[in-house]
Amino acid sequence: AGHLKKLSSRNLHDYLCQRHKFTSIGLLLGLGVTNRGTQDETTTKLFSIHVPALLPPTAVPLELDHLVQTAAVAGLGLVYIGSAHRRMAEIMLDEIGRPPGPEMDNCEDREGYSLACGFSLGLILLGMGNEALPGLDDLKLTDRLYKYINGGKKKDCSPAGPSSFRIWEGNMINTNVSSIGAIMALGLTFLKTGNKNIARTLAAPHTEYLLEGVRPDILLLRTVCYGLILWDHVLPTVDWINCQVPEVLLDCLEVITGVVDDTDGVSLTVDPDTAFPCTLTILAGGCFALALRFAGTANKAAFKTIMFYLNRTHHISRQPKDFPGFSKDLTEMCLVCLLVSASIVMAGTGNLEVMRLIRKLRKRIVPINTYGHNFVTYGCHMAIHMSLGLLFLGGGRYSLKRDNLSVAVLFLSMYPIFQTCQDDNTYHLQAFRHLWVIAAQPRLLVTIDEDTNKPCYVPVTITTAPDCVPADATCPGVARDVSRTCPGVSRDV
Repeated sequence: AGHLKKLSSRNLHDYLCQRHKFTSIGLLLGLGVTNRGTQDETTTKLFSIHVPALLPPTAVPLELDHLVQTAAVAGLGLVYIGSAHRRMAEIMLDEIGRPPGPEMDNCEDREGYSLACGFSLGLILLGMGNEALPGLDDLKLTDRLYKYINGGKKKDCSPAGPSSFRIWEGNMINTNVSSIGAIMALGLTFLKTGNKNIARTLAAPHTEYLLEGVRPDILLLRTVCYGLILWDHVLPTVDWINCQVPEVLLDCLEVITGVVDDTDGVSLTVDPDTAFPCTLTILAGGCFALALRFAGTANKAAFKTIMFYLNRTHHISRQPKDFPGFSKDLTEMCLVCLLVSASIVMAGTGNLEVMRLIRKLRKRIVPINTYGHNFVTYGCHMAIHMSLGLLFLGGGRYSLKRDNLSVAVLFLSMYPIFQTCQDDNTYHLQAFRHLWVIAAQPRLLVTIDEDTNKPCYVPVTITTAPDCVPADATCPGVARDVSRTCPGVSRDV
């Protein structure tokens, strides 16, 4: 249950009154995790103080750090997880597209705030899909989320408010800010529902003109959420990953996957500066969705598929001149995303193949270029070390769960867009990286001799659940006999 549940209101007040940014963030997130799903009134009041949208109109405006507000909206989502609470859903829906306000209100780290609001909305309606929509008809939930993703007039989505003197956005929605949170909200609301209509709106565009209007990192997120919605249709095969790439990018796909070796003789039908980033991010997003689908299962087919794209991307990063439209920053982002994906599948196994690649990537020392920019950023090192931690989770005694909440927090904590420096919280609050602990699960089977109370070798029969069948099994619920099982970890229990 956590120690924060035993902390008195007076002590909580003392900590928050210190106005120390990181203490407040940790306290709010910790309270959200401790009271998740309880809809506790006292906790809600505490969070409401840090979310201006929940304060009454006559309330005195408080000077709150924007990152603390970001942590507060995510904590509220945890407290109201799966409740379909109408008021909270309405507030989070409005906040996804919250425009910049007067003075410095909501002018910094807006993308990260929108992401947190989308995550919170997704948790409130987690996996409910169309079942939650009848009670929220007047909110026009899906229509407004579509507009946050594709653009439209602000008056149709965002509440009116005083304008900002620092940022002028006009009458149209700024999709660079709002689309991130809206994609997250749609993906979590329709998680595992198999709703093809919703999934189709998140699939990659099929024309060059539309592809040029979407940022590559947003394409990655759309592909991940597409896989989360069509959960049962995600297959651990190269063909399924390649099918996520639109037909107009098939020439570039052949170059990236190594089907075509002679890149000089290939004429791409799409501008290379558009084709390469879009194709690579779609492939990385497909692999990340595959990793969430098979998190902690050590599925051989899923691992082999992700490693194929991981090795290809590593090859591309070492020989950039052979690939038209190459972008070093984007390739690094996709490389570490694929590395984290492989570690999610093999969590707790200590797989040597992944560990060797982690060592190789960790040793890279890239000289700073003429513009003072180092391509191996703080975020790259963060991703590499997170991968190493997942690989040896709990010293090999833990792995990852795949229930709805676990998938949601894994998505947020392993968010595939990593920071550029230690102070960067623009697109993602770094404190969210700790939420993976909710998805951790002990998986250790030790056979003990009753007389000596010491580990011993015994025959063991392992029966797997139908949804966790290993890659070498031929039918659900297969029983496997292990004649000599060493005292230690049994992965498939």
